[in-house]
Amino acid sequence: MTDIIDALEGKAGSARAPRETRAEAERPKVWQPASTLPEPDKQAGYVYRWIRVSAGGKNDAPNVSSKLREGWEPVAIEEQPQFQMLVDPDSRFKNNIEVAGLLLCKAPEELMKQRKEYFARKTSLRWSQWTITSCVRTTLVCHSSGKNGLRRHLAKANS
Repeated sequence: MTDIIDALEGKAGSARAPRETRAEAERPKVWQPASTLPEPDKQAGYVYRWIRVSAGGKNDAPNVSSKLREGWEPVAIEEQPQFQMLVDPDSRFKNNIEVAGLLLCKAPEELMKQRKEYFARKTSLRWSQWTITSCVRTTLVCHSSGKNGLRRHLAKANS
């Protein structure tokens, strides 16, 4: 019995094996393909997003314009100097970060929270309008055609 207790306490006859250090215990690094869009260093109070400025070699001015009006602002290269080597030399957005036709932008968190709530309300309203319209349509079909009319309506809706 004392042998078991000694073994549990590490007092067994032979010396204890040396512990592995944290460096020895770390998993080996695994190669991964490079991300197309690098992750920016986050600044407190802001959210970041890559905005499309061109696609297929054609400028997308309407998209850029709408995003700027929503409150997104281009990030200056001075704010994210690690992107200096990635920037497109032919970019229309000098002193900003454009990679593969996408412009790094930032916006205040509070403003984007309001935007998200706006679209959530708008989506919810559309969904409720669609549900009401669907219920009214089903009710009208049911009352105008009897049970067979409802079955035909549901069969069309499910096909």
